Amino acid sequence: MKPALPVCALFALLAGCSTLPKDIRNDGYAHLAEATHAGPLIVRPDQVDEDSRCAEGTQCVWAGRVRIEVSTWFGGKPGSAQMYLGKPVPMAGGELTLDRVFPEKSVKHRIRPEQYVFHFTWTAAPAAS
Repeated sequence: MKPALPVCALFALLAGCSTLPKDIRNDGYAHLAEATHAGPLIVRPDQVDEDSRCAEGTQCVWAGRVRIEVSTWFGGKPGSAQMYLGKPVPMAGGELTLDRVFPEKSVKHRIRPEQYVFHFTWTAAPAAS
């Protein structure tokens, strides 16, 4: 009987992660753990996995990239995705794009997680003809 308790706790934890957020922005912008609307979706950036952008005022061979984990809701149903800055992800009959990340990288300051702001856009798929 003891193994059932950790399994139940795990399911309760996972169920809590998929709960629809209460406070939702309407402008496509969100900090980490903050939800926003992007078209018919609700999107919440949960974690920054990579931010290798070239720092402002420096020259780089590669521009770098931003990779984040997001939670999504469409019609009340939860989902998740890994997103890259500027790369559309097919979702909800269209494409969700992480199109902006603030602040810009700097050689002077490290970006703290609470400073990140993300902007998402959703574009409907073209109608079939």
